[in-house]
Amino acid sequence: IGEPTPYHSKNSYFGQIDTAGFPKDTFYLFKSEWAGKNAEPFVHLLPYWDWNEGQLIDVKAYSNGAAVELFFNGKSLGYQKINHIDGKEPFGRWQVEYHKGEITAVAYDEQGSEIARETKRSFEDPSQIVLEPETGDTGDLFFVDIMVADKNGTLVENARNYITVNVAG
Repeated sequence: IGEPTPYHSKNSYFGQIDTAGFPKDTFYLFKSEWAGKNAEPFVHLLPYWDWNEGQLIDVKAYSNGAAVELFFNGKSLGYQKINHIDGKEPFGRWQVEYHKGEITAVAYDEQGSEIARETKRSFEDPSQIVLEPETGDTGDLFFVDIMVADKNGTLVENARNYITVNVAG
């Protein structure tokens, strides 16, 4: 998880997993190199897609695929091969002018077949709470991800709402 800084806090700005157990973006960079192409294919697109109109945004896509392509509202912004052996940047990188809509990263294998995709959409102000229980046997524990979404159901990835939860039983 990483050593907390400052030392008296319960938070950590280091490590690849946050203190709640959620992977940080850099987790997927390491996964793309260490998991290898024999692991389940994935692509992780960052950052979230909600900025000031016209602002230039650095967009990255981490994948264990051989190549990745970025789309903005369905239009390709470029295809990039990923050098997982000796590449200095083993990921796709684009600089994109922000406009409302969606960006999609598509990962491809060596034969050019799509193996994974991820989309980020512009969002509005939070208007609903989304509860997502973890599946699987967790014994006496029950984990629930608590998120907020806009009126269209799009997760508000930079939300800072305070939510109070009362649990009984």
